Amino acid sequence: MMWPMPAGETAPTPEAVQFDAPYPLDTCVVTGKQLGIDFITFTTAGHTFKTCCIKCKALVELDSATFIKKLDAAAIAAQLPNYPMTICPISGSKLGAMGEPVQIVINGTLVQLCCSHCINKANSTADAIVQRIRQLSFEAQLKTYPLTTCVVSGEPLTHEAITTMVGTTLVRTCCNKCINTVLANLSQYLLAIEELRKAAASAVKSSNTEQRPYPLTTCLVSGKRLDADAVTFSIDNRTFKTCCVTCKAKIEKDTENFVPLFDAASKATVQTTNQSTSKPKLPGY
Repeated sequence: MMWPMPAGETAPTPEAVQFDAPYPLDTCVVTGKQLGIDFITFTTAGHTFKTCCIKCKALVELDSATFIKKLDAAAIAAQLPNYPMTICPISGSKLGAMGEPVQIVINGTLVQLCCSHCINKANSTADAIVQRIRQLSFEAQLKTYPLTTCVVSGEPLTHEAITTMVGTTLVRTCCNKCINTVLANLSQYLLAIEELRKAAASAVKSSNTEQRPYPLTTCLVSGKRLDADAVTFSIDNRTFKTCCVTCKAKIEKDTENFVPLFDAASKATVQTTNQSTSKPKLPGY
C-alpha cells in the first residue's frame, strides 16, 4: 500500500510498502527459544502464534488467553518508543491526564487511550484508528530516520531503496531481500534502528545545548547570581540552573509555573541575539 508523503516532503523512494503488523516475536511464545527454520505457525482464538515445537503448540491451545497477553506485551514494547500520538484517539484528551494511558493492541498495532471507557469505541472504529497511527508514525519517522545505509547490507540507500512500515516502525533497505531479512529477525533489527535513532536525537540535543547559552545569569527561584557552583539539572528537555538544591527542588515541585518562566527567558534571549546579529537593510531594499 502506498503511503502519502507528508506535506512539503519529497519521496525518497519510488515506493513505500505497507506490511500488515508483523508477528512481534522471533522466539517461541512458550519457551523463549529462538525460532528455527522448522517453527510451527498456527491460529487459535483468532490469533496467529509461532512455536518451536508441537508440544508448545498444545500448551498455547490449552491456555490461549495467557499467550495472547504475551504477544500483546511484545507488540506494545516494540511499538511504544515510536508511538506518534500524545492524545487519546477517541476522546482527544491528553494521554496521562487521567492517569497512566490504557494500552491495547488492535490489529497488531499499539493504541493508547486516556481511560478504559474508550476501549469499546476504539474497537468499533479499529481500522480508522490503526490507519491514523500508522500514518502519523510514517510521517514522524521519515523525517528523523537515522541511517543513510541499509540496516541489513550496509549498502547506500539510493533512489531505488525500499521504505517499509514494519508495524509502526519505519525501515529503509536497499532491496526487498533485505526487508525479508528484517522481518525474519525482527527484534534484532528494530532494536538496532531504535538505538541509532536515540543516538542521533542525543547528538542533536547536545549540539543545541552547546550552541545556546543559558538564558539567565540569576537563579530562577531566588534571583541570586549564578556562579560556578550552580546546580544543573533537566526537566522536559530543558536544562535549568539554580543557586542551590533547595531552589532545584522548588522548580521540580512546581514545573507548571517555572517552565513557562524559563521558556519566556529563552525566547527573549533568542530575540535579543537575532536583533544584535541581524544586518541593517541597505537603502533601496
